[in-house]
Amino acid sequence: MSEDNHPTEYETASVLQRALAHGIDSALVVMVIAFAGALIGVEDAASMLLFMLVFVVALGYRIFGDSYLGGHAIGKRIVGIRVQDARYRRPCTHLQSAIRNCILFIPFMPLVELIFLCIDGQERWGDRLARTYVMRDHALKAPVHVPDRPLRLEGLEETLRHKAKPAGQPEEAV
Repeated sequence: MSEDNHPTEYETASVLQRALAHGIDSALVVMVIAFAGALIGVEDAASMLLFMLVFVVALGYRIFGDSYLGGHAIGKRIVGIRVQDARYRRPCTHLQSAIRNCILFIPFMPLVELIFLCIDGQERWGDRLARTYVMRDHALKAPVHVPDRPLRLEGLEETLRHKAKPAGQPEEAV
């Protein structure tokens, strides 16, 4: 990762956007697995095998969804954010997607990742390991700084002409 490609806070996704996208993707996976379990059942070996296939596909979506969908898993697409390679600013690769998402399967790691993201604001550990950034689809405009009051230049010329007097010398009358 080069420092030249480090995004600004106006380009990176907010913690709220990321949490919302994560929630949507997780809910989608849970709904697919629950629906498949209710529809298929697990009475015999064939239905159990079919359920396991649905489970593996749903888990694969959660791990590789960002890379197969051009940096936008469904939740990220809805929220308007994407995962990019930090170096080249292209959609993340399959390996990067797996690295950044598999870390979330470690017990208590999602909580640690959320705390780390709230402190840093731009990257969680999974992003650092995978060398990715989560960016907004449309960067925010940087605010334009307007001075609080107009610049006053009266007396500037006199100040610049005034010669500094050594300490202890009286002012001369003009």
